[in-house]
This record gives sequence, structure tokens and C-alpha cells, in this order.
Amino acid sequence: MYVVDGLVVDGLVVDGLVVDGLGVKGSKHVQNVAAHIASKLSSGRLGGLRTQLERISLRAARGLSKVLLFCGCSCLFACASVTDTSRLTATISDYNPDILSGVLLVGHEIPEDFVVLPTIEDILALTPEMQQFARAQFRGGRDDTEQAKRLLAAMINKQLFPIDFYNSKTLMASEVYTDRSGNCLSYTSLYIALARHIGIDARYQIARVAPSWTSDSGFLVRGRHINVVVRDNRAAPGEWITVDFNQIASDPSTPHRTVTDEFALSSFYNNIAVQHLYAGRTEESMHYMRAAIRAFPKNADIWTNLAVLYSSRGKRMTSIQAYEIALSIDLKHDSALNGLQQSYDLIGNTELSEHYRSILVERRKRDPYYHYALAQAAFDNGDYEASSHSIERALELNKRPAGFHYIRGLTHFKLEDYETALASLTKAQKKDHQLLPTQRVITNRLLEKLQNDLVIH
Repeated sequence: MYVVDGLVVDGLVVDGLVVDGLGVKGSKHVQNVAAHIASKLSSGRLGGLRTQLERISLRAARGLSKVLLFCGCSCLFACASVTDTSRLTATISDYNPDILSGVLLVGHEIPEDFVVLPTIEDILALTPEMQQFARAQFRGGRDDTEQAKRLLAAMINKQLFPIDFYNSKTLMASEVYTDRSGNCLSYTSLYIALARHIGIDARYQIARVAPSWTSDSGFLVRGRHINVVVRDNRAAPGEWITVDFNQIASDPSTPHRTVTDEFALSSFYNNIAVQHLYAGRTEESMHYMRAAIRAFPKNADIWTNLAVLYSSRGKRMTSIQAYEIALSIDLKHDSALNGLQQSYDLIGNTELSEHYRSILVERRKRDPYYHYALAQAAFDNGDYEASSHSIERALELNKRPAGFHYIRGLTHFKLEDYETALASLTKAQKKDHQLLPTQRVITNRLLEKLQNDLVIH
């Protein structure tokens, strides 16, 4: 889902932006550079590899210092802090209804039928060929987990998954089946549609992994990740399995939560709204964002993205109202806090700006994902010593995320500390189901090179 730090979509974050299901969890640039690195590794040409590494997915953080000033980094595992709700003037129940009509944004109501919107039934609909494929995998008498594994194996054998990378397109299940492409939300919908057709209890699940960053059309966006949980009533919850892209993944230490189909539909609309925002299509973006909110009103990410949409069009006071609604839903929503701090600063309300800034400062001190984001930004700017310092602080606070070890490995590779790089990338590889597809490819190929060809001094 994308969230923009300021904006939210299932998969991304900008002035606070979030998007659900960012495919490779990265931009096209990330894919191109990663492919270039992969070609160098496979051909045995290491010349210039270190200078190329600084451009991989971490390049998405190039504007991060600016974004952090405006909205900061959303922390998925932030420590609790107290927000003074008495300062909030808007809640989800009393907002100006025109905040969703289009009147406050473009001066007129955007028709309800402006664009025909797919339903969740449309998104999960199967063609006759897809139905036949799913039924061919059914074996009576087996439990859901075994059926789920069989279905995934058949999807891999049919080459429904790209070899290396996933893109950022948000597609319906039938489109993914035909195109063999899509982001994590799209592939999650495909698997769920096929699984449910043969009676498997498959549901959407938000996986709280280390945030990924990408930049697009002047926005810095943070990615959230969504995958599948297969429930089996004959097994304990700890034995349920997670299907993440093209592999079975299960790590009890990785926080996650099951979400409804309505949440997934909201994320689908939200992602498309963000794509329209990138392209400057304000009315289309508003239309899809309105649909996203109506599908699941209590998703603070989407209210934050709505605030970014208003802010991008100079509607500062309406933007503040949308941020406040987001915060009334989730008092610890960092993107909303960031947006409010920056918005009040811009309109000259120093008291409220300082109030929200002080909350963020305290949260960031204890937030490993904030230090992780600083490490990303420092790496991208070529300051590898600062990157190392920040990632060590992140690991002091939380040693579990594979993404932390991944960045530590890349940083020490740049510092020519190959032994530490090897150790860190090995730790990342052991939890590679937590990594983004692009990161998995780079980790595996770089590890192979470090193990086989590089001389460790």
C-alpha cells in the first residue's frame, strides 16, 4: 500500500504518501540498476560495482532528509507516546462532507460515476481458464495448508511469477494471471482468488516489514507490504502459513495482522489514486481516494494521503483537517503527525507546530525504523560512516528485521569491510522472506560473489 509521508497507498509514503503492494517495492530505476548489478555479478565483472550499489533501492531515499523535515519517517513499531487529543478539531464523524465531494479541492463536485470503479468481486474474479487451473490443484482429504502449498507450487510451475522483479502496477487477479506482472497487492489478490475457488481460507494480511522508500514525480513514498495468510481450522494459529509472492514464509517474530476484503479494496483504490496524483490528474485522484475512504473509513493511511493531495494543491487548512482525522483514528500515525507539524509551521502557528514536533522527536529517539531511514539516506548520499552509525543504532533497538542487516551489509561492502558485509548479508539471507524481491536477488548474488570470488582479509 502507498502512503505519502504525507501520502499513503498500500505499498508507499510522501508529504506523507503510502501505497499498498509496491511491487519490487521500488521504482523502475531500482529495477534497472539492480538488473545492471546482477549482470555484472553474473559476468564476473566487479569493476565499479561498489559505485553502482549506491544506486539500488536505497536511491529512493535521496530526498529523505527533506521529507523527514516535512513529515518524517513512519514507524511501524514505534514506542507508545501520548498525543493531546484535545487539540484535534476534526474526527471521522464530523468532517466537512465536501472534503470528499471535490468542491474544496477543484471547486465543483466530482460525479460519482466519474470513473467506473471495480468491486472486490471484480478484482477477485476468475476467468474460465483460471477456474480450471485452480480446480486441477484440488486434492480431497488434504488440509488447507497442504492444498495451499500445492497451489503455490503449481503457480510457480506455470511461471505466473516474474523471474526476478515485480513492478508497481496495481492489477486485478485476472490481469495478473494474463500479464505475469504486478505488485504485491496484485499477486496477493491472484493467490486469494485461486485459493478461495477451491475452498482454501485465504485472507489478506499486512506484514509489518522495514519500510521501503521510493521517489516518484517529486514525492517521496514509503511502501507497506501485503501478503496472504492461509487459515486452517484444524491447526493452531501458529501453524497457519503465509504466502508471500512466490514462497511460503512464516516468521512468528514478524508482526502482522489480518485485514478484511474491504481493507484490500480500499488499498486497491488508494494505489490507483496515488498513480493519478503522480500524473497530476487531480480529479481522478480525488475520485479514487474518495472511494478508498468509503470502502474502509478507518484507514488512517488514506486520510493522510488525502491530506497530501490537498496540500499539493495549496489547500492547507483542508489538509490539516484530513491529517487530524487520520490522527483521530490512529494517535501514533507518524505521517499524520509529520504532516500536522509541517502544516502548522507553514501557516505560522508555532505553538501547534512545536507541539507535534516534540512528539515526533521523542518517538524518533526510540524508533529503530527512523534510524534505519537515516541509514538509507546517508548511504544514498555516499556518507557510509554515517550510514554505519545509524544502522548500528537501529540494530541496538531491534535486531530482527532482515532489512536492517541487508543495509548494514551493503554499507560495509562500500567501506570495504567485506567480512562484516558477508556476516550481515548472511543474516539477511536467513530471513529473506522479509526482504523485498529486489533485495533478495542482490543479497543472494552478492553473497555468492563474496563467498566464492572475493578475498576476505
